Amino acid sequence: GNIHIERNEQGKIVGYLWLENLKKKPISRIEEICSVQRGLGTKLIQRAIEQRIHPTLELKVVEYNSNAITFYQHRGFVEVSREHGKKVNNITMHYGGKNLER
Repeated sequence: GNIHIERNEQGKIVGYLWLENLKKKPISRIEEICSVQRGLGTKLIQRAIEQRIHPTLELKVVEYNSNAITFYQHRGFVEVSREHGKKVNNITMHYGGKNLER
């Protein structure tokens, strides 16, 4: 996979993106994304869009994380399926090509 780390001026890690371009499926998947700096999440999503090698960019988010779901929806991701687990339900989302200038 491809891991991109973002640091602030002091060198402290403020976010990262783990992107996998799958070989068996024509999907580029955001495995993990984390940001503690305002505006960085959108920048990391843009990086994933630019570095994907497949048309489909996918991510999964837990159903109870409404803030993350809204964040992804505002950046062009749409729900495509749900996985019902014993303790946690996951939502699979795909990027739909929306402009990220928000």
